[in-house]
Amino acid sequence: MFKTIASQAGGITEVASFIKEAANTQHQRRELLMTEKAYKLIQQKLTQHIDKKKLRQAIAEALTDKKFNLYSFVDAYV
Repeated sequence: MFKTIASQAGGITEVASFIKEAANTQHQRRELLMTEKAYKLIQQKLTQHIDKKKLRQAIAEALTDKKFNLYSFVDAYV
């Protein structure tokens, strides 16, 4: 709540500052939400060609090797 006196132009600066800050906060939230959505869309597009069942079978086979390295394995898919 803000105390304003129209005849003396009192409190107008505080109200204007509050409105600007609120708009900036909403903009930052929108940026964050759009970033998260974009990240998920990119992730979906990059992984759409990978069949999870085949991936699981390949991992099961690769795990038989004692020198199995998950990061090296993943590099083959990237």
